[in-house]
Amino acid sequence: GNFISRETHHSALANYLTELIDAQFVRTIGTYQSLQSASGVGGKGIDFIKKNGSGNSYGDSLEMATDAKAILGATYQALGITLVHGESDERDNILNYDNQVATLRQDYDIDFRAISGQTGKIPIFLNQMNGYWHSLAVEDARKARGVIPMQQLALAVDNPYVFMIGPSYQ
Repeated sequence: GNFISRETHHSALANYLTELIDAQFVRTIGTYQSLQSASGVGGKGIDFIKKNGSGNSYGDSLEMATDAKAILGATYQALGITLVHGESDERDNILNYDNQVATLRQDYDIDFRAISGQTGKIPIFLNQMNGYWHSLAVEDARKARGVIPMQQLALAVDNPYVFMIGPSYQ
């Protein structure tokens, strides 16, 4: 893929996992390796990042998982997918965003498990976008409360493999 190095929320996640694992599990499991990857593209909608979408994010993430498996070997497992997303879909008034994210999670689950060989389901950790949405192009009731944040919340409530990790307050 065409990978560009940038700092993301994965830096904080890696540091947190290291602290958590060091504090609670290192005595019982011995050593461990943690690897995070990011394949997002700012300002792109769900149609760009989904499997067989118009962009390369999904394929890039599978390539990174394959590379991780080659590096880490038999111990590689995908523990979860993080998704910070939704603003462009709110802007574009995408319908059924929640179903599309559920499908994205299911596609990642199937493809990542095929790469890693693991049997357990892979959850998605969804960062809820800002609940207040205002655009000069959208002067209606949606400007007071966005549709996508409500769909994200409903998805986390209804799907046992989708976890809301926190709302954004911009």
